[in-house]
Amino acid sequence: DATDLRLRAMGLYISGVTPEHTLAARRLLEEAVRLDPGSAESWGWLAHVLMSDYLNLWNATGPEQLRQAETAVARALAIYQNLALAHFVNAMVHRAKGESQAALDAFTTAIKLNPNFSRAYAQKGSELINLGLPKQAPPLVEKAIKLSPFDPSIGVFYWIIGRAHFFDDNYMDAIPWLRKSVQGFVQIPLGNNV
Repeated sequence: DATDLRLRAMGLYISGVTPEHTLAARRLLEEAVRLDPGSAESWGWLAHVLMSDYLNLWNATGPEQLRQAETAVARALAIYQNLALAHFVNAMVHRAKGESQAALDAFTTAIKLNPNFSRAYAQKGSELINLGLPKQAPPLVEKAIKLSPFDPSIGVFYWIIGRAHFFDDNYMDAIPWLRKSVQGFVQIPLGNNV
């Protein structure tokens, strides 16, 4: 049923973010929302997978998939306004459209709704860097690492901290974090940055 399809898609995504996994997950989620269009979680996950493909430039995604993700987020939020995942993905949509303040606000909402959402902390830190506030990023990402020390995106977490130090002109502090990010990426599938 629709729930089984969503759980299978989530399992694929969590097991390793690769073009093959996201494409297979997207197909499962498209069927899940067809079977149960009232599932906010299925719409949220569909948007998440679409944005993963879009931001990684995988599976021939382009403006149409960005619009599809935006529509899926809107449907998820219309069904359940307090779905942290939908706000997280909404932030990614805003980021892709160059709307950094709206992205920051959506990441903040995702964290408010789920204080254990490690990736939201990390991506909020990344958005602060985009807004020219790199000093504020490391504590958020360190919280993400503390919440999820074995997260499949750990290399991204380290990269964000290194990037924050780099943009704060602290090159010597950036180097160890960026080195750790490379090691983190070696341990996870390449392309896992969302």
